[in-house]
Amino acid sequence: MLRFLTLAITAVIFAFPYPPECRSEELLLLPPGPLERYNKDVNKLSESERWRIMIHGLRMAPLHPEHWGIRRTERTENRRLVPMRPFVLRQSTDPHFFFEEISFRAKFVNVNERQMLKHPHAKDPVFDIFFGSEYEQSKGQIVTDRGYLLRLTAFPGFKSGIYYQSLGKLEPIQLLPQALLSTREEYHVAIYGRSDTVSVHINGSEAATVKRNSINKGIVALMTGWHPVGLSDLKVLGRILRDDGQMQTVNVSGLITLPRIKKKK
Repeated sequence: MLRFLTLAITAVIFAFPYPPECRSEELLLLPPGPLERYNKDVNKLSESERWRIMIHGLRMAPLHPEHWGIRRTERTENRRLVPMRPFVLRQSTDPHFFFEEISFRAKFVNVNERQMLKHPHAKDPVFDIFFGSEYEQSKGQIVTDRGYLLRLTAFPGFKSGIYYQSLGKLEPIQLLPQALLSTREEYHVAIYGRSDTVSVHINGSEAATVKRNSINKGIVALMTGWHPVGLSDLKVLGRILRDDGQMQTVNVSGLITLPRIKKKK
């Protein structure tokens, strides 16, 4: 499991033959692709269309590709080849993006500790929320891959809290009071960002606060382990400082809810 975590966090970004006027999103992320299935009545989706929607996103939490993308180096049609990969908020790739709030309700599928230890690559309840991240490359070599993340985990040996990561190495900054979460509970999580402060609230109570310069400026991304997590009420609020000096408001969810198919008797 540790190997998968490291591979997913450390992504080598190669040089692409794009002209210099291309946006950072186009250099970093794959385009959304066909969106026709996302405009259909969810009750009229074919089995293949439902599957296509489900695989773009977190386990049990599909995300709309118009808002959330994957990095070009992590493209695959087989989810088992990349059990963990970040889904990046497209608007956050703008170099002048600042997040103000990331909030959601989350609950891991229930699993006991014995199963986690026996199947660590499949039963790995870990949910990472990246913010203030940046990636840079030069002549095909990665020179910068760093930022912050809130880790929510119920996996033994891992601890929930705010971390700084650089080239895949994690440095704990502040752990949550409940460092090991439960797969039996739902958590209401809110991350608030200001120019030099990020605070984390769990179920309405402040759980961690970190002060760093421009900590809320940079890329926002979501990533889980192979173990499913149920999400609801996902919201990302932020702003982009435009070239004309005006602020553009960002208010995005992109979380897709598909009704369960009733099994035929």
